[in-house]
Amino acid sequence: MQTTTQTDSLPFWRYHWIATLSDGRQIPQFDADGHKFPWSKLPDKPVAITLLPFSKDLALKVRAVSKVAALPIAALPVVVADLGDGLLCGIDERFHTTPTVKCLSCGHTFPFNPSGKAECPACHDKDEWFCADCQANREPLVIDNTILCPTCKANGKTRGLKRIMKFQISASGMQYDFQHWVRTGGMEFRVTCDRIIIQPYQKPQTTEPSTDNPQQ
Repeated sequence: MQTTTQTDSLPFWRYHWIATLSDGRQIPQFDADGHKFPWSKLPDKPVAITLLPFSKDLALKVRAVSKVAALPIAALPVVVADLGDGLLCGIDERFHTTPTVKCLSCGHTFPFNPSGKAECPACHDKDEWFCADCQANREPLVIDNTILCPTCKANGKTRGLKRIMKFQISASGMQYDFQHWVRTGGMEFRVTCDRIIIQPYQKPQTTEPSTDNPQQ
């Protein structure tokens, strides 16, 4: 396979929060015009947080005004109430490398799996092996880690095969990703790229700096 380098696009925000205060006031992370309100500027500790999917109209305004890559999705809001120890809303950020494979036959791109078979999941094409003696593609015969032509081998020859590569591995550069979360009472509500995961949360016992970033 050939190898290239590419840059990942900016990840999308799919949800935003609305903080409900003890006096009943509700303060949204983004107002109706798309302006962002920082979590640190909340006048009081919230008693509930609503994770709300972006509407099409708000997503367009947020993208234009706050320069946040908001994406409208069809999903239900999730209300997180204070379970007794307060509410904390934040974001985990990471930089990572995720190799992908591009099929040179149909152009489909899929995640690279070193243990998977070299076959395109879209068009099912795979690498071919060409024999110069037979002037034809042959199914490879592997003997002692050597790729041979089965027809030539049957005729007493040890002709090797030339691999016709149908895929290109993209060794992507450093990519940026994030996940929003709300924590309270030992529970965590984590927003991933396609859903909200509700799971127990226990703060890591470590002296190293945390990667958890409170919302700005």
